[in-house]
Amino acid sequence: MSGGLAEMTFDRGRARSYGFSLGYIVRWLLSVAVLRRRRRLSRDSREMLRGGPPRPRVHGIEQVPSEGPCIVVMNHYERPGLRVWWCAALVGAVLATRRAEEPPVHWLITDRFERFRYFGLPMPDRLMAWLLGKIGEAYGLLLVAKPDAEVRSRSALLREAREILRGGAVLGVTPEAASGSGPELAPAWPGSGAALSWLSSGATPLVPVAVHDEEDGALVARFGAPFTLERASDEEGARAVMGAVAALLPPELRGVYGEA
Repeated sequence: MSGGLAEMTFDRGRARSYGFSLGYIVRWLLSVAVLRRRRRLSRDSREMLRGGPPRPRVHGIEQVPSEGPCIVVMNHYERPGLRVWWCAALVGAVLATRRAEEPPVHWLITDRFERFRYFGLPMPDRLMAWLLGKIGEAYGLLLVAKPDAEVRSRSALLREAREILRGGAVLGVTPEAASGSGPELAPAWPGSGAALSWLSSGATPLVPVAVHDEEDGALVARFGAPFTLERASDEEGARAVMGAVAALLPPELRGVYGEA
């Protein structure tokens, strides 16, 4: 790694823009919506990340357990030309090389994507909700209701997530997703700290990973040391998890967790 975290700067002129070609979208929709095929997330992630320089980089992948359940906690990093699913693709692709691709990573994703635009064109919210459902079905992802949803539906989701972990899989989480839509860390979802504490229960490791642009414009994923949580309050859990992610980021990207 060149330079320390405090010395890193982001040159927007060098940053790569990431996007799906129309051909890729058509092939994907044909496969999932028409032929109803399941898809392998790691393979599609590698295809998504192919392209011109600078190539993405990864540090600390050896921190991730090579087998058994774990919860990967990632920041919700976004900027013009980069949406958070590209960060998840990078993390998922490298996790597949560390853990021999099976069992796959089960990301928790939002069940709503409002006011989305594709090349400047507004996409109907119902269309995006339908698409998110198809993405969840294709890759075995878990759709998370926004905080205004019924507690019952979120409790059922947590029980499903715990069963996935009991099967030895990796759970992928971005705790700030409801409030984070930029490069800096934003406050975690209400309830996410307590939920991660319950899922960890002092046994299942949480692995922090920070994704951001490095000074040469390359996208980098930096994994930290695993740890567990047990019987933490929502605030304590959120600060512990987000503080671990913040420690892997340059100071200017740590946002509200700069002092955690």
